[in-house]
Amino acid sequence: MSALTFSSDQAEAFDSVAAMLVGHGIDIEGETITPISDGKSGVLAITGKAGSGKTMLLSALVKALDAAGST
Repeated sequence: MSALTFSSDQAEAFDSVAAMLVGHGIDIEGETITPISDGKSGVLAITGKAGSGKTMLLSALVKALDAAGST
């Protein structure tokens, strides 16, 4: 299976989600999970026009979360 190629917008969105997850103890790039105890929560929306790659982005995020062991 070939690696996904993100557009610049998709790459920026992936990085934003990855940064938010790190703040919650999930490092999808380092594939590690660390417990947090401060009760942080957050919401991040992925929006865009039809065909802009939202589903592809979310699929890549799920694969990265799975690799980190969070699913």
